[in-house]
Amino acid sequence: TTNDSLAFVKMNAWILAYSSNTGSNYTIKIEKGTYKTTQQLVISRNDVNIKGEGIESVILYTPTSASSAIKIQKAITTNVIFNTYISDFRIAIDTTYSNVGIEAIDFSELTISNVDIDGAGNNVKGIYLKGREAAKVFDIHVRTPNPIVLGKNPNSNISCNGFSFSDTYLYASPTKSCMLIEDNVDVTGLSTSGHNLWVHGDYGFKWVNTTSTN
Repeated sequence: TTNDSLAFVKMNAWILAYSSNTGSNYTIKIEKGTYKTTQQLVISRNDVNIKGEGIESVILYTPTSASSAIKIQKAITTNVIFNTYISDFRIAIDTTYSNVGIEAIDFSELTISNVDIDGAGNNVKGIYLKGREAAKVFDIHVRTPNPIVLGKNPNSNISCNGFSFSDTYLYASPTKSCMLIEDNVDVTGLSTSGHNLWVHGDYGFKWVNTTSTN
C-alpha cells in the first residue's frame, strides 16, 4: 500500500472537466489492490460509474479532517446530480475523525451495489444520503457506528422519495441505529426487500421526527 492521493486528485479533475452533454456513461475502474488516500473522491458530474473488481479493490481512506471517502454532489451545488453508479469495491475508513464512506447530496437515480464499508470509531457513517430521489442500494455490507443515515436535502423538501434497500448487512454500534432518519426529513417513498440483517444497534430502524409532516 502506497499513498495514492495524487491519483484521486487527478480523478476529481477529470470528472470535473468532463461534460455529460454527450449522454454517455463514463466509468472509472478501481482494479484489485489497496489504495491509500487522504483525498476524497468527488463525483461532481452526471453519468459517472465507479466500479471495482470486488472486495479486493480497497480504498483505504485516511483524511486529515472529517470528510467523506466518496462525495456525490453536482459541481454547482444547488443543482441535482443524475445517474451515479457505485459498485464492487471496499472502503476502509480511518476512525480518527467522524468520517463517511459514501455521501450523496441532492441526487436522482443513484445505485450503490456490492459495496463493503468498514470503520469502527468516532461516529463514522457508512452511507449518508441527503436527497433527492430514486436511490437503489443493494448487496451491501456496512460495519460502522451508523451504517445508513438519511438526512435532509439542503436544496429541496424532497429528501427521500423512491429509496429502496435490499439484501443488506448492517452492523451498528450498540448505542446507534442500523438505519437512522434524521430530524426534518420528509419521507415520501422508502422500501426494503430481500434478505436484510440489521444487528447490534439499539434500533434496527429509527426515525427522529419532530418537525416533518410526512
